[in-house]
Formats: sequence, C-alpha cells, structure tokens
Amino acid sequence: PNNAFSKADAMTIYNYVVRKRMPESVDSIFAMMNEMIGNRADGATTNVIPGAYGEYGLCVTNPIPTRGIPANEVYLRKLALLSGKPFHWERIGSFGAPNIKMPIDGYAIISDEGERLCTIYISPYQKVISNKAPKGFYIK
Repeated sequence: PNNAFSKADAMTIYNYVVRKRMPESVDSIFAMMNEMIGNRADGATTNVIPGAYGEYGLCVTNPIPTRGIPANEVYLRKLALLSGKPFHWERIGSFGAPNIKMPIDGYAIISDEGERLCTIYISPYQKVISNKAPKGFYIK
C-alpha cells in the first residue's frame, strides 16, 4: 500500500527473471558466452564472409566480420572516412539476413555535425576482425 519495495522483493524478481531467461546449465551459459567473444567453430576466417552479397559492410547480407561483440568497437575505431570528416556511431539494433546464421549488429554512422551518413552492418560471430573497409571509408 505504501509502494514499499525491499531488497527481498528485488531478489525475488531477479531470481524469477534469471530462471526464466537464462539457460539451465553452466555448460549452456559457458557456450553462450564463448560464442559472444568470438569462439565459434563455424566463423569466417577471411575479411569477407563466404556467401555474402551486396555492398560490403553497408548491406545486411554482407556484414563486416569481427571476432566477438567487443570487437565491433575495435573495428569501428579503426575506420576513417575518405573525406576526412570526423564521425561517431550509435548501435541501432540487431538484424538478420537469409545468408548469415547469427544476428548482425547495425551501427548508424553520424557526422559530428549530426548528419546520418550510412549504416554499417557487423557480424560479431566470426573468427577474425576484418581489415577491409566499406565504400567511403579506409582503415587507419
């Protein structure tokens, strides 16, 4: 009645969410985390994912391969625009493509003046961090 919320209430909610959303075994949790850091048996080992099509990095069907989710930031920090303009990025979500097994992360590339320049698509479930740049960019 007083909108009182205790630590015990928080733990009850937390335990419920963990039981409902997390895999049941430690092995399942390990496997999921291992994939997130780029340790996949079937990941690409080249700058372009085999079977990809469309404009490299600018089309969801031809995402840039990276080794694990943290490597997305590593890759994006290596990019520079051919025009020399400074830019930043914002993650806009997770996408799917018919030719790529795992989720693909999309990043809006935004000039420091606020103009949205393009979207870059990255596949973080591969075995390499690509050294290839999309059209309009180069690797520093």
